[in-house]
Amino acid sequence: MQRCVKQHQSRVVGLMMAAALLAAGCTTVAPHPTGKIEVVAAERQWGSIVQAIGGSAVEVTNVISSPTIDPHAYEPSPRDANAIAQANYVVENGLGYDSWLTRLVAAAGSGALVMNVGDRLHLSLGANPHRWYSPTNVVAITREIEQDLSQLRPALADEFHRRAVHFRTISLARFNAERLWIQAHGAGISVGASESMFSLLLSDLHLHLATPERFLLSVSEGGEPTAHDLSAINASIKTRAISLYLENTQNVTPAVARQVALAQVATPPIPIVKMTETPPERQTFAEWQTTQLTELTAALKKELP
Repeated sequence: MQRCVKQHQSRVVGLMMAAALLAAGCTTVAPHPTGKIEVVAAERQWGSIVQAIGGSAVEVTNVISSPTIDPHAYEPSPRDANAIAQANYVVENGLGYDSWLTRLVAAAGSGALVMNVGDRLHLSLGANPHRWYSPTNVVAITREIEQDLSQLRPALADEFHRRAVHFRTISLARFNAERLWIQAHGAGISVGASESMFSLLLSDLHLHLATPERFLLSVSEGGEPTAHDLSAINASIKTRAISLYLENTQNVTPAVARQVALAQVATPPIPIVKMTETPPERQTFAEWQTTQLTELTAALKKELP
């Protein structure tokens, strides 16, 4: 409890510092007719997509830019607040995932255009926030980004449209090919997972997620899984009732580490596909998702008759 209180106090202090900085020097920012559109994205997965569509017309600052950072525990800094104060366009995930950014945007009081992914998808608080793992949601958001950038820079609307189409059809071509193969050949295969960020992708791939939803949510939200769920998951691994296990390497709890260890000593060992919430620093969104799905396909092919 003491640790939770200290973390809460630290977060409050950080937000107060950021708000003070904004109050001292915030002004409404509008994109210069020939200058770049200043973009702040809470997470690099969305920032990468904005970069792909905006090209040289945008300058993107990603707040969470490394897979070594746990998005669930992130605390904003005055630098983050300053970037938001200078932005023309802000992209936040919403759905409770990055509420710290929502507070900073409100404190800024600037004229920046804000895109809340959850709101644009007409979702309510409580919905799975990991929308970048839903291929159909990603397509929908590319259209929203194209529209927003075109609003900020009407003269480049055709260019933004061309780049958005290229992203969906060319940049994600290999990803979509892997996706279609899994849907056709792996439908119904049981898979275990470490947390809820995988639910949307596995549903799209028509794979059966065997891990109880309560456990997935408890890991994602930092709660304690029930003994009943832990027992059921461990049994499914020991009896090899699942063919694969998906692990979010950015959020490994003791319970998840135990499941990974059990999968490794199963007979035969259960393949573990390691995935992250945030793209590696040297990979674009498309490269990151394609690499991960290719690895998932390769592991699945080894399990098929």
